[in-house]
Amino acid sequence: MTEEEILHSHFGEWGSMRRDYLRRTQPEEWARMVREGIAEQYLRDYDDVVYDQFVQMTEEACRRDGVTEELKKRDVMKWIRAYNSVLAEVREILRYEVMPPIEEAPM
Repeated sequence: MTEEEILHSHFGEWGSMRRDYLRRTQPEEWARMVREGIAEQYLRDYDDVVYDQFVQMTEEACRRDGVTEELKKRDVMKWIRAYNSVLAEVREILRYEVMPPIEEAPM
């Protein structure tokens, strides 16, 4: 797959995010992966692994915060707010893992 094809392909939320991060922050590594033909599979595998983490972390956070089917039956609006909060928390944690902040060089 050419770099152009990779750039126009969707690798899931996490794989696509990782692709963009690597291109921006590690262009030499990205170019090597494309040249060696491993970028596509890397991004697909990466998305699978992070998605599995997302599901596991979401389930754990729901248990921790009491976001249960019982709550959903009792008060659906409260459940929606709580579930959305869990999703935002987990996405933020994983986003940091997928795209760690870039250290700015002192001026």
